[in-house]
Amino acid sequence: MFLREINIKNYFERIGKMAKTKIQPSVQKSAPYLKVISKLKTWQVENGYVADAELMSPHIQRPDNWGVLDANNNYNKMVEFQRLQWDPVNFLKSTSTIHPAFVVNNQRSRIFLGEDPASFATSLGFDQQLAACAQLNNGADITGFHQMTNAEWAMLAYSKNRPINGIIGSVWQRVGGMKIVDGEIQIIPDNDAADYLVDQSLGSKAYKAILQSGKLVKPGTKGTLKINHEGNISIVSKESGWQSKWFKNIECTINVDPLSPGVALLQSLGLCPSHDTDIPNGGRFYFNTRGEFVPLRGGYWNNGADDGVFALKLSDTRAYASWFVGLRLAFKL
Repeated sequence: MFLREINIKNYFERIGKMAKTKIQPSVQKSAPYLKVISKLKTWQVENGYVADAELMSPHIQRPDNWGVLDANNNYNKMVEFQRLQWDPVNFLKSTSTIHPAFVVNNQRSRIFLGEDPASFATSLGFDQQLAACAQLNNGADITGFHQMTNAEWAMLAYSKNRPINGIIGSVWQRVGGMKIVDGEIQIIPDNDAADYLVDQSLGSKAYKAILQSGKLVKPGTKGTLKINHEGNISIVSKESGWQSKWFKNIECTINVDPLSPGVALLQSLGLCPSHDTDIPNGGRFYFNTRGEFVPLRGGYWNNGADDGVFALKLSDTRAYASWFVGLRLAFKL
């Protein structure tokens, strides 16, 4: 018996949704493949998803919940987040501008986040985490898996509905697409870090610094936005500092216009508070202004009141690994 060809576009048409990208995996007709399909269908039935030989299987009862197949022939429980609008004037009431999390390589994208923090990713450094997520892609029909990015975390933080588990109080969740180097804030534009092929290594040229005008420039350019030794937004970061403060207390120094497009970009990425953000505390902000540090978000169970959806730790190197530092798997389509 031959398996029918899997065409995810036709599948979305059947359930009334159109996929942004046409995905047509090659079909293997060997007996081992039939066993894999049988195993996957059993998983779908047991977990409440539509039992069909598809790369993406919708949940029967929970809207926006999907089982997404990876290159290891395992389904991953993912939740799709509806696109947010955000601009520096109207914030979430915007009707014109899509939040950066939904723009990948200049294309509007659909974003799915893991229902739970990834179980495979504790006690790994940042580069190892990136590689572990990238290996879930096969470079052909499965190309959307990646380590959750900071842009996606910000989108999650701003969302009124957060139908996933372990956002705060489980483990710190390391995110991609952003870092600081000697206090200078560097980002990979929009949500391009959701492309698992984008270079996020130490010397990557994909990272850009931010001017107050909102223009993205080469790191080290004069006048870029930085975290100073007091944990505030500045264009100067001469003194070293390692400390913490409440996220809600991050301010702009006298040489930075809090209404500038550059600061608005930081706000959209959850890197400093906005007046439209309801954060009684929001979590703790930890920082170190000397060296390269990649972000951890959310906090872990032992942090207590310091945890929060806006909690941000920029004081651990990319090599740092611990049992209480993990990640959340994400998928883009």
